[in-house]
Amino acid sequence: LYMFKVYFDKISICISSTRDDTLHKMYPFRISTESDIIGFVTNLQDDKFDGDIALYGLDAKIIFRYLASRFINIEAAGGVVTNTNDSFLIIKRLGIWDLPKGKVESNESYKEAAIREVCEETGITSVQIVGDLPNTFHIYRRKKKWYLKKTSWYKMINRNDEKLIPQTAEDISDATWMNKTDARNAISKSYRSIREELGYIVGL
Repeated sequence: LYMFKVYFDKISICISSTRDDTLHKMYPFRISTESDIIGFVTNLQDDKFDGDIALYGLDAKIIFRYLASRFINIEAAGGVVTNTNDSFLIIKRLGIWDLPKGKVESNESYKEAAIREVCEETGITSVQIVGDLPNTFHIYRRKKKWYLKKTSWYKMINRNDEKLIPQTAEDISDATWMNKTDARNAISKSYRSIREELGYIVGL
């Protein structure tokens, strides 16, 4: 099985040490040296791939380290938040349903950043971490620079009945509590990394 999954637009890049039969529907790209990663990244940035990709050949951690070295690395953190009614806290950013998250500041731990970002983006004043969730990774381009963002996710609970205030300065137009059915429907239209890496774990 893959050890790392990195998303780029609608493409997933699965990184494993060996070519696995479970990845047979993906485009196989063998990595033997660091120069192979350079070639792969060039093709990726030139939109040469139109489907999911399997990177394999070296130890998965080495492949991932080579890949990460080709991008500006960003650290972020966020939360899958429920309340005492088992509703989920969902935001709409730039017209897309999403989960609250943001960049980790230099003086923060991942958990501190996740709590701060959830509160800032939704207007709630308190939230408690009750568990860890998988990290997500995605590649994106902004102002001619290429980034690889790692987001550390946490399962959280908000026990106060508070008015939600979307952080419009961060392009968030809505923050709302949704029951599981509505949240599942919203997340089904969200980013693939959210759907695949977080949604099924928390039952969405």
